[in-house]
Amino acid sequence: MTRRAMLYGTALLTAAAVVSHAWDAVAQQLITPPDIYMPLVQTADDDNVFWYYVAGLSSGANAAWIAQSGKPLFCKPHGFSDHDATRDVILTFLATLDDINETTILEAVVPGAFALAYPCDEGPAL
Repeated sequence: MTRRAMLYGTALLTAAAVVSHAWDAVAQQLITPPDIYMPLVQTADDDNVFWYYVAGLSSGANAAWIAQSGKPLFCKPHGFSDHDATRDVILTFLATLDDINETTILEAVVPGAFALAYPCDEGPAL
């Protein structure tokens, strides 16, 4: 690898880290209760930006878990554009819960749903 390529890669990683930290501060303020996300899970069409948020939650949780533990939270999930599969993953997870209340926020449900639906070879990460 050339020195220029290494510098370019370092610059990109630094920029990504700065953006990540800035968005992390914003993301920590977001809490989506069931009365907001349940109608979207059930009825959002393929063009709804809700699915981008769900994809960000799942991939962000997986990346954070890898950074923390060295192992993925979930493995080999379905493709991003398969919103029906995403809907099924979330609804199946919610069906396993004893109680769904204001503390059952989307930001915790999505990572748990994907961990349950797509366990890694060594079993679920949770």
